[in-house]
Amino acid sequence: MSKQEGRPPTQAERSRARREQILDAAFHTFSRRGYRDTAVDEIAVAAETSKGGVYFHFPTKEAIFRELVKTTADRLAAKVERAVAEQTEPIARADAALRTVLLTFAGHRTMARLLFVDAMGAGRVFNAETNGSWWMMRRRSNRSIRRCGHSCCAASAWTRRASPSGRRCRRDRR
Repeated sequence: MSKQEGRPPTQAERSRARREQILDAAFHTFSRRGYRDTAVDEIAVAAETSKGGVYFHFPTKEAIFRELVKTTADRLAAKVERAVAEQTEPIARADAALRTVLLTFAGHRTMARLLFVDAMGAGRVFNAETNGSWWMMRRRSNRSIRRCGHSCCAASAWTRRASPSGRRCRRDRR
């Protein structure tokens, strides 16, 4: 039954649920066997659907993997934004962003391995698209950090790994 009014789920709701089931199965299969060694047949078996059912939602194994990377990057970006929003000082904002990313990856090593090991070995086209997701997350994080006072130094230090020591904020140079 659907969440609303106790009615049976609509076709769109069933399709969305099946898609999520496929992504969940793909995540676990990729985690266990790696991107290159995973076959679409294995994802279909883990998702309790047919191979055609998988291809109905995703045209290729790479499309499944891209969606997993995009979803993960979006979730991580949202988590970073929430952590940064709790801070008022620029350095504390940068620290919150970095700490959130590192703690998330430390707590989810499988996810980190998929994103950093398997994704890097997936080919040039895939990496170009994936880098776009990470670039978007970086820009969103920078916007969150820059919302406060003299945060240009903190944002530069965090995103470019530059040392702000000995340099004054450009706003103070006036």
